[in-house]
Amino acid sequence: MSQDVEPAALIAPTLTPQIRKVMSAGLEPKTFAQLKNALKAIGLSTAGKNKVADDVIRAALQEEIVAGNAFEHEGKKYSNQAPPPSLMEQILKQIGATEKKAALDLTAQLTGAPKPSAITKALKDLVAAGKLFVHGSGKKTTYTKFKPPELPWYESEPYQKSFDALLKAAKKVVDTGKPWEEIQTAVRQSLDATAENTPHVIVEPVVPTPAIVSPPVVPSPPHIDLRHTIREAYDYLCKFVEFQDKLVEIRRLFYETEKRIPGLTVNDFHTELQLLEKAWLIELHEINEVREAKDRHLAIERDGRMFYYLRWK
Repeated sequence: MSQDVEPAALIAPTLTPQIRKVMSAGLEPKTFAQLKNALKAIGLSTAGKNKVADDVIRAALQEEIVAGNAFEHEGKKYSNQAPPPSLMEQILKQIGATEKKAALDLTAQLTGAPKPSAITKALKDLVAAGKLFVHGSGKKTTYTKFKPPELPWYESEPYQKSFDALLKAAKKVVDTGKPWEEIQTAVRQSLDATAENTPHVIVEPVVPTPAIVSPPVVPSPPHIDLRHTIREAYDYLCKFVEFQDKLVEIRRLFYETEKRIPGLTVNDFHTELQLLEKAWLIELHEINEVREAKDRHLAIERDGRMFYYLRWK
């Protein structure tokens, strides 16, 4: 072995406390070169006879990392303090399971004073990774750890404005006293006439060659607990601000349950709700203004009363 380099076994025991000493001086993490220069400044010989080789310093540094006395930071820097959590980790930690947070709500609690562009990028990356979900848009944009509920098609873009205008016009006609059935018939006939006047392109049908087809094997449908699924959908809707009082629209509950049980009929849904009511598990509540009710066929009407809301006991 060269006489210019001290054996690792001889130098390591004295090198470890020296590494701890230089790391405790100053708050900023140090690169390996800065660490080596700091060791030299306190008396470690890094040149000439008895020189300490880089690999000896690295070995001692690695022992400190394994022992939990030193930490590697971004950019191959080292410190005796653990690195702060990443920006995405900090954001996730701030948003609870049922919370909605806007970007501005998060900024004050983030360490390191990250730039708005960095926060925006972190939020986009979390959404792309499926760890966060976007609710609303523009100034009302918030982020959550749960998916937003899917609205009926006529309450979503691009149909909502047109449908609201149609509904407003229909209410004016209803207010004249005309029976709803007559209004429906007149609208249907007008739409049918419009469709008949629309030119159609006639396409000759292609007659396929007859083939022998085996009847499809229809698998037995899996058993689905409707009551459990309704409760699951109810708990999900209660996460949203509009239902924070636990009073949920029956129509929204039907749509959320239907997503979990495709093909669910209104009759089966109503039957189960009435059984739940008889078992004193839920309360049904009326709507004050019946004219404001949407999807009346999904509400429960009996004895001249319309039950539009539900609360689980």
